Amino acid sequence: MDWTQTANAGHARASAERLSAALGTRRLDLATLKTAIVTGGQGLACGVVSRAGAAPALNVIQVCKPEHSLDVGTDLVGGRMWFVLEPGGEGVVPVDEVEAAPAKLVGILNRMTDRPAPITSHEHGRARAPKDL
Repeated sequence: MDWTQTANAGHARASAERLSAALGTRRLDLATLKTAIVTGGQGLACGVVSRAGAAPALNVIQVCKPEHSLDVGTDLVGGRMWFVLEPGGEGVVPVDEVEAAPAKLVGILNRMTDRPAPITSHEHGRARAPKDL
């Protein structure tokens, strides 16, 4: 590696550190996940959400089945940062393996389709479980 490559690598590392400090590691990781989802070709869509009293998360849906969604955040698991489902903390993939996340999220969302989707009560605006027939 010549001095130009070393200087460029040092500049890139410093830029990444400044970006992480400005945005926060969690938001930067979620932005990376969003890019993987948008470019992953798995039929997913997502957006950042802020739930009451919780850190920002990425809400993910399958475009063909938008009635099911999940929130993905980050957490330190065994000394390594992971994308995790929120609430609950089920691990999706380690943050440094983000390219594997879209396929894993499709699998999780497909498992959800085996359960009935909540029905929203228009009268009260709250989700309720479907009644047994």
